[in-house]
Amino acid sequence: MKLKGKVWNFIVYFLIVLIVFIDIFPPLWMLLTSIKRPIDAWARPPVLMSIPPTVENWFELFDPAAKWEGDRILNVMLPNSAITSLTATFITVFISFFAAYSISRFRFKGRKPIAFLIISTRMLPPIATVLPLYILISQIGLLDTIIALILVYTTLNIPLAVWMLKAFVDEIPKEIEEAAIVDGAGRLYILFAVILPLLAPGLVATSIFSFLLAWNDFAVAYFLVALRAKTLPLHSTTFVTELGIYWGPMGAFGTLFMAPAILFAFFTSKHLIKGLTLGAVKR
Repeated sequence: MKLKGKVWNFIVYFLIVLIVFIDIFPPLWMLLTSIKRPIDAWARPPVLMSIPPTVENWFELFDPAAKWEGDRILNVMLPNSAITSLTATFITVFISFFAAYSISRFRFKGRKPIAFLIISTRMLPPIATVLPLYILISQIGLLDTIIALILVYTTLNIPLAVWMLKAFVDEIPKEIEEAAIVDGAGRLYILFAVILPLLAPGLVATSIFSFLLAWNDFAVAYFLVALRAKTLPLHSTTFVTELGIYWGPMGAFGTLFMAPAILFAFFTSKHLIKGLTLGAVKR
């Protein structure tokens, strides 16, 4: 029995290591590509990294004389991506918090159909909504604007955020609210002073998912913006030219694009883990 248990543990640990390796290999390879010489980036069989590493690709990426629009990456595209993602995330979580609390706590006619209707809008692939969104945004004169992206990302993220937060609200005992009511607390006070602090891990987890969905979007932004409101994902196509793919600058750009999302998740990982494991052990 002990031998069988050791074999089983070895298999489990091996699968965990394998999954982690598969998960981190693409971004790791992208980082290594950003410090490779061009000849090594095209080498067959592939070369893990150049010896010595080079930062030539990073200098080329931000060189004003190069064709990668390095000045616009930091001055236009990065701020556009940050503003749209953070603003859309804040609005999404703010609206979803009230919606999730209402669906979870109040018993009203049509509650379940409404809840299903909310999540059913997320069952449609976002790319399928591009045409009607394009017509709507163009008619109100918001094409190629940050406001258009914020509105669209908020609309697309709210259904998922509502259902995520509803699951977290369901795990908060109603007795806490009842005790606050007995002490004379009003509904708004309970909502912001009692429920909101307890829901912090769930809010962080929902915020991270909403932020990443907005930050990584390519398909929707490709049809709604052009130059002024261009975001970082749209710039990734620049490195694929008629002369070939420039792997080095693309690796540098991909690493730069990936870094803010990783830092955002890293500094909120404590609350993210709490949020994802909330309710794992029943009271």
